[in-house]
Amino acid sequence: MFEDSYLNKIKQLPISFYNMKSGQLPYLFLVLSFLALTGCTQSEEQRNFEREAFRTPESYTETDDQGRIINRDEDDWRISPLYQALVEVRPPFPNPVALGNVITFEITVTGVQSLDGIQVYELRDDGALLELFNTVDITGQASFIVFELNPQQFQSFGGNTGPRGLHRIIIYDFNNQIITYGDIQVD
Repeated sequence: MFEDSYLNKIKQLPISFYNMKSGQLPYLFLVLSFLALTGCTQSEEQRNFEREAFRTPESYTETDDQGRIINRDEDDWRISPLYQALVEVRPPFPNPVALGNVITFEITVTGVQSLDGIQVYELRDDGALLELFNTVDITGQASFIVFELNPQQFQSFGGNTGPRGLHRIIIYDFNNQIITYGDIQVD
């Protein structure tokens, strides 16, 4: 009795395994497996990327006053898996930056409606984030975002050196997803 009512409920489902031909089931299984695996991999890749963003800075991408890259740190300014092909970040310049100067950031949003805005933080030596900059709402438009930071805004990283030293900068979207991160050297 129980089995009959259960089978009747399965037969009533809009998409039912009961009504599928035996040759279709393996294809459905493959499609569902692929979707599940790619979804898990994407979010796992994003989580790994975000963990890497909170590591202690070790090096930086050196740039001149015009933004030409002199020496690249392969860990700096990579785009998170969530924003690949939607956002481009030019390494900030000049880096290193001297006290009294500013460092320029350029971010290009290539995907329409892919980004609401950005928030820029410095990772402090105690693990806290210090907000340095945020944008207004840029929803629904491809954008070119340019902003400058004054090194005087940076906290000392692990000592009483003032803003001098190596600083980890993390750029988030308005949904608290990391877009990119990298390091700035203040001389």
